[in-house]
Amino acid sequence: MAQRDEEAGAGNWQMATAFALITGAREDLAPLVLTGPAFARPDGSAFTAYREALHAYLRGTDPEPAAQRALQQAERAKDWGFAMPPAVLLSQLVEGDVAARHFR
Repeated sequence: MAQRDEEAGAGNWQMATAFALITGAREDLAPLVLTGPAFARPDGSAFTAYREALHAYLRGTDPEPAAQRALQQAERAKDWGFAMPPAVLLSQLVEGDVAARHFR
């Protein structure tokens, strides 16, 4: 579990962002949206595209390219032996928002 005194990094950014979204605490989410997952150092993990898509979505910028990369990464990672982040759910959320904008 990420704590306030832990070293900054993309993994802890993702965990802290998830907790902030679950609790709905804007004061916890705001600095995470401002900094992003690669704030402290580049994210060279298998989760990079997912984190980029999530960050873009939270910032209100176009998350579609990163969401597509996250889906491709998740497909390639099926045999890597660890659970990937919910790229499909994020992609559906992004697609739903794009579709909703077209009907406004």
